[in-house]
Amino acid sequence: MAEFHRIITDTNTTLATSSQYTQYDANNRRVSNNVTISKIVLTAQRDVTVKIWLDHLTVTDGTKDYIIALYNQPKETSVVWDTPIKFDVSKYNLILTTSNMGSADGLYVTLYK
Repeated sequence: MAEFHRIITDTNTTLATSSQYTQYDANNRRVSNNVTISKIVLTAQRDVTVKIWLDHLTVTDGTKDYIIALYNQPKETSVVWDTPIKFDVSKYNLILTTSNMGSADGLYVTLYK
């Protein structure tokens, strides 16, 4: 299943959060809190700095956050991140942060779950 995002300004975009998934609990024991994102495709229309990271939901001082990728992507290029990202969605959100992009058509993101 693919999910699409169009990012037009510098921002934090949540790509995967607990509200998007059924979670394990006493009444629902057949699911797992582990989520696997199999591939992310990023297509830039402008120069952009991209950071893909896991944001810990309960520790807010940054000590439990994990940076997966941080790079500068030139305009009119695509980057394919095909290393699967697996994490516990009850503890982390998957976030994409863009900066130095300006405005107008910026970044198109396709997320494969």
